Amino acid sequence: MPLNKVVLRSIHYTTDPHTFGILLREVGSQRFFSFAAGQCEGNQLIMKICGPYPTEIMPYDYFKQLLELADLKVKYVAITAEMGNAFIAKVVAERRRLFAVSEEIVEIDCRPSDAVLLATYIACPIFVADDLLAKYGKPEAELVRPFDPYHDFWQNFIDLD
Repeated sequence: MPLNKVVLRSIHYTTDPHTFGILLREVGSQRFFSFAAGQCEGNQLIMKICGPYPTEIMPYDYFKQLLELADLKVKYVAITAEMGNAFIAKVVAERRRLFAVSEEIVEIDCRPSDAVLLATYIACPIFVADDLLAKYGKPEAELVRPFDPYHDFWQNFIDLD
């Protein structure tokens, strides 16, 4: 399956207070891909990128350590399929065996928000399947508005008078 490299463009609020929108931009084009992430993943992504970094160990720190203990090195993450109204992602890692001719490739299914957050934690590439970009990739103007905390704060402010 052909994969296209993307970069994280923005994290933004949605009309649902428990959901963040994640916007990815295809490298070398103006095609964008978006999906919803839960409140926990969205907040962790914002903290990882913008700070403040939490003082306690977060779930993705555990996952990173578990991968290392299993002797797996993540090569990349990819959003590869859709199932109903959700996208499916994979963490693609290699296990190096001592004196082995080739590495063993391991694929771990996960949610796209988990894949993007893990990629942010370990600085690995992010990809989206070509067929998903062809079907859902759009110019930024046709997607949700990028994250703007100042605008969102005043837009969501309720006047009690």
